Amino acid sequence: MRKINSTILFVFFYIFIFGQEKDNQSWNTISVDKEISNKINISIKESFRVGENYSFLYKYFTDTRLKYNYNNMSLAVGFRYINERKEDDFDILKEKKHRYYTDFSVKKSINRTRISLRNRFQRQGYSTEYKNTIRQKLSINYDIKKSKIKPITSAEYFYRKDEKINKIRFSLGLEYPITKQLELYLGYRKQKETKGNNPLTINIIELKLNYNIK
Repeated sequence: MRKINSTILFVFFYIFIFGQEKDNQSWNTISVDKEISNKINISIKESFRVGENYSFLYKYFTDTRLKYNYNNMSLAVGFRYINERKEDDFDILKEKKHRYYTDFSVKKSINRTRISLRNRFQRQGYSTEYKNTIRQKLSINYDIKKSKIKPITSAEYFYRKDEKINKIRFSLGLEYPITKQLELYLGYRKQKETKGNNPLTINIIELKLNYNIK
């Protein structure tokens, strides 16, 4: 049993430490939320992602989502229009993708801590080449007494039928309400691919501004 445990630890250590390409990126988002009713809200966001050690804008997209809340549960449907850019021998190649997704989330509050679990099914691609992905994300928010700052941590994995778990993310950040309607989020995220000879590890700085329309 001890030998098996040692083998598992070695594989885990190898996957996450060695044999990986690395990149540093910044993900920046501006979003607007609007309550249609007490249970329904709609959101629109624009995101820009800069990679290759903060030197190249490789992706930008528009995301729209409609969400229905009921007690401690919610159901959402969304669409994302994605523009991806790649450099090939000094030429910039552009590719447009569509993403359709459905979220089912549950949450539980314990004292000043809120735990939420989001289950997402997404279908992404272009033309007739689409891939299905299942994503599950666990988030923990903590409401600090007498403080406007709210720390948030989360973990998420990506699952495809042909590749199994091919990517995981870990995030840690802080939310701060600038005004009653404008909220700032600043965080750090580590994303790790698990497939291929040289899976990619990305260190990400996230900046989000969210405006709530009353």
